Amino acid sequence: MEELQRLLPEFQFYSKSIQQWGETTFALAKTEKGEVLVVLGKKPAKLEGRLKKIDKKRVYICPTSSKNAKVLQSIFPFLRPKPSWLRPSVGFGDRTGMATPGHIRAAKALKVFPILAQQSSRELRKTRRTFEEVMTRAVWGVFKEGYQEGFGSDADHLSTLEEVREAVKAGFTGFTIDVSPYLDYSEENMLVKVSKWSSPSELQRDYGRFEIIPGFELVFEKEEVWKICARFARALNFVMKVWKFLVDTVKEFDFEISLDETPEPTSPKEHFFFVRELKLRGVKITSFAPKFVGKFEKAVDYKGDLEKLKDNLRQHYLIAQHLGPYKLSIHSGSDKPSIYPLLAEFGPVHIKTSGTTYLVALELVREHEPELFSRICSYAEQAFEKERKAYEGLVGEVKKASLEGEGRQVLHVTYGPVLKRYGREIRRLLFQHEEEFYGKLEGHFSSMTPAFQKIGK
Repeated sequence: MEELQRLLPEFQFYSKSIQQWGETTFALAKTEKGEVLVVLGKKPAKLEGRLKKIDKKRVYICPTSSKNAKVLQSIFPFLRPKPSWLRPSVGFGDRTGMATPGHIRAAKALKVFPILAQQSSRELRKTRRTFEEVMTRAVWGVFKEGYQEGFGSDADHLSTLEEVREAVKAGFTGFTIDVSPYLDYSEENMLVKVSKWSSPSELQRDYGRFEIIPGFELVFEKEEVWKICARFARALNFVMKVWKFLVDTVKEFDFEISLDETPEPTSPKEHFFFVRELKLRGVKITSFAPKFVGKFEKAVDYKGDLEKLKDNLRQHYLIAQHLGPYKLSIHSGSDKPSIYPLLAEFGPVHIKTSGTTYLVALELVREHEPELFSRICSYAEQAFEKERKAYEGLVGEVKKASLEGEGRQVLHVTYGPVLKRYGREIRRLLFQHEEEFYGKLEGHFSSMTPAFQKIGK
């Protein structure tokens, strides 16, 4: 550290980032124009950077590019994402690409496995980013923080095979398959739809009474399984197609099924049928995201009867233990303090967040440039009606943008147009006040502590 600072006194080095590889030293540094990778000694062949000779020493100044991130991943195993498996985990979505160190600190405080490269295909479209960009920013954040305890990645809400291919190419090792576009709620031509998945007669013979545990059993009435299968047949076929592709192309990976954006809550029978049918065909899932009872709206606390939610969680948890085990995944899981104590009873769980980090970033904007924050709020209010359509059922009737109460939803779902117009200014502030930003993130996510309080007990 002292040697690097002596050679480049104009740079501000991140001490946690310093890594040794043979006789070569790597470190990340902050400059007026952004972050750079500094390499002292012999440069790896594929690393891009300009040579600067100082006191007869070879120093390379390298951009924090995707190509250079991949070179570092080939050298340092801790920079490669890996599956979370059954460990308690939190998915930390980062819409600005600048939050990873704060997410790492939050995960360490919570004692959970962090999913640091997480973004949905919907978020990518709105932020005009790619899976590769998301992975690149996460890798540099991990390097910056010197974090070597392992992290995961999640290409979230994938609904086409092309999206899956893009995520695989970017190096993701976690995939959340959103089957909602493939669900069929009509009851026309039911047996024809069933036949596209399985034999109707075999299904009817195979489904009757299943004891999950004493006192909790699932009974499929005659022809009821046909109705469920007709609803899920296309979705099941899509999942199988994705599974076969991933088995052929990715060595080890997390695999999540998402039903959380369906019109109605996922019934225990639907959960059981969907996962059992996949299991019979060799599919192994890491987590399952049903649509629970009540409302899991964006950026605000749970709305509904907590006792009913507890019963619902218990049923889904028992099915997950019976067919798996695999984790329950809680989507829109941030800012839900009332449910976290319940989750501790049905762990390990995976809690998925994204927008809350963006809102914490806006808190910092409000404190340092209130006039900019005011402009962001006004613009978000104008964009809200259009942007909320992508989150049908996940936001309430609210008009005024705010970082308090229901108004948080307006800011939460308008990140696309806001970042397009004000992203440069927001990122400038986050860069100027990065330690404050990381501290805010760690403090904000501490509210999840009750969800993981039984870890290690």
